[in-house]
Amino acid sequence: MAFSISSSSSSSSSIACCAPPRCVSRACRCGTCLDAFIATSTSPPPSSSSAHAAPSRLAPLTTPFARRSVAIAVDSHARQHQTLSVLQEMEFDVVVVGAGIIGLTVANRILEETRFSVVVVDAKRPCAGATGAGQGYVWLNHRNPASKTWGLAHRSKLLWEQLVADLADAGSDPLSAIGWQNTGSLLVANSVEEARGLQAHVGAMATAGVDAEFLTASELQKIEPSLKVGHEGGAAFVPGDSQIDAALAVEFFRKRNLAYRVEGRYMELFDSPVEELYRSSADGSIEVVQTSRHKLRSREAVIVAAGAWSPNILTRAAQEWRLPLIPPVKPRKGHLLVLEGLPSLKINHGLMEFEYTANYTTAHSTQCSQPEDVSTPSLVTDPTVISHDSFRVAMTASTDKSGRLLLGSSREFSGFSTAHHYEAIEGILSRASEYFPALKDISVEDVLEKQTIRTGLRPYDLNCCSVWRCAACWTSAWG
Repeated sequence: MAFSISSSSSSSSSIACCAPPRCVSRACRCGTCLDAFIATSTSPPPSSSSAHAAPSRLAPLTTPFARRSVAIAVDSHARQHQTLSVLQEMEFDVVVVGAGIIGLTVANRILEETRFSVVVVDAKRPCAGATGAGQGYVWLNHRNPASKTWGLAHRSKLLWEQLVADLADAGSDPLSAIGWQNTGSLLVANSVEEARGLQAHVGAMATAGVDAEFLTASELQKIEPSLKVGHEGGAAFVPGDSQIDAALAVEFFRKRNLAYRVEGRYMELFDSPVEELYRSSADGSIEVVQTSRHKLRSREAVIVAAGAWSPNILTRAAQEWRLPLIPPVKPRKGHLLVLEGLPSLKINHGLMEFEYTANYTTAHSTQCSQPEDVSTPSLVTDPTVISHDSFRVAMTASTDKSGRLLLGSSREFSGFSTAHHYEAIEGILSRASEYFPALKDISVEDVLEKQTIRTGLRPYDLNCCSVWRCAACWTSAWG
């Protein structure tokens, strides 16, 4: 399961829906809600919430970080009867729903650039979703400079590079801290048609200011001797692309965030699924998040960054309030194989077959008119790409900081199931062995018994765009 650690994954969308009641203009449709939120949040948070009207069904709290256990009538999941539960009420400036890489980095920026308090809440734990099964690509190579998401991806990459520079300036090792490897990227073509498409892609990248070059099959062989492509093939090479270790990056940002606990400004609430959202009676904004154990009141913003689970969180509230809050997203499962003990196979760069970009659309996503990030849509018809009624596979390969081979990638619509799919694993191995002959003797049984398999659910957007939206942007929805 490959994805670039940016504002959107390479095959799907990140989901970050903001509901700031006061700090972001309701006319904002530019996708920079967090920037606006940070820019208007330079003063310390208020010491009291008394100036704000209480949300419906919740008594107002009167002090920051107020905590109290009270008996509240809570609807059962089926809404067939009411049960009396004891929920702990707490108040923060910002409530972030989702402890993946996006939720944690958003929380970190708010903590570092404002005086606001932040709570991060998640139904599970960090790396339990898409983040934990990601390949960690910080890439531009597989993206189309003419696409809507180009600016977002480009800025995200710059932010990661700035973080790496800051770590180096502080005497820290980026490789140890976040698994940063500036290996460069290779988008690989296996036919003359794909090679022509990559040449055009390289030209577009160069025009957009990206250092990129086309490598012939013989040139590619010199820098990746383990890789086999057809003699008419080649690759788009972007030396500035990098990768991280997602698990290390998550722990890095968690550690940074947890440092603010001593100031009373940060808290994590894991294994706490969101059950209800409450609106403010004053302006209709989302102001309270109820989990299975807590009622979390936000003075400034609620940020939903729950990936594939974001629609579930927002659907009930949207239906009850008749608001267009539901992103057009469904979960798409991916497998990532983590293979150890392969001394005969050495990979020097992050790799991805050009056909990977074809998988942005499948028969399961007919609402999307064309691939968002495919430079040459006419080339996405390679019949050799493994396809099944329920999944597709294309080759991605890299090595992590420990030298383990990370091999992907599959795409499968199977609801919220994260169970291992035998045929998908078999497909990944089969496709990879066409590019790396050293893998031909590895069986699915070997992987299941001796290796690690990660699965996660990408938030696949049916409109093929990233979702970063301020709930206050829907001005007509608030009535």
